[in-house]
Amino acid sequence: MQISVFSVYNLTKGKQVVDENGFEPDLILQNYTGCLNLLRASIDGLQESELGFSRDQDEWTIREIIHHITDGDYIWKICIQRALGEGEQPFHLKWYWESDQVRWSHLWEYSSRDIETSLALLEANRNHTVELLRRVPSSLSRTIKIEWPSGDQEEVNVEWVLEVQTSHIERHVDEIRTIREVSNFQ
Repeated sequence: MQISVFSVYNLTKGKQVVDENGFEPDLILQNYTGCLNLLRASIDGLQESELGFSRDQDEWTIREIIHHITDGDYIWKICIQRALGEGEQPFHLKWYWESDQVRWSHLWEYSSRDIETSLALLEANRNHTVELLRRVPSSLSRTIKIEWPSGDQEEVNVEWVLEVQTSHIERHVDEIRTIREVSNFQ
């Protein structure tokens, strides 16, 4: 989800508050933490046994999705911290990208772990990140070069990382809603 200055202006109904780099920090940070409410709402009322359902046999369960979101968020926070501290050094997740996501799910026991600990970590991680970003001047415009699995490098800013992590939760919330619909968990 890319937020432009124009769309920020429209979203705030004419109350355009933009920093010196063209970012609207409050809205970006609000979306970053606000999507946690969407995640909580998507699982509200589910029984423990219902967390083990998926759309298809070969797809992740609701429980596995929650652990995946939390672990990914925790890993990408390192990218944010690096951008704020030593952004000139390339950032990569080679160790993580070398394995299939399903493999990590098995290695980290996503299918059997309780979700409440992961949800608490996700919330704490996001709140901790927001506090950090509010304290560091021009934090959303800080950049880092990401080294992708292909070896290509791309310079991104912290705003981009936040938007990717926000949309990551939103995509998985849609997936959870679909699982609920397919499984008749309304």
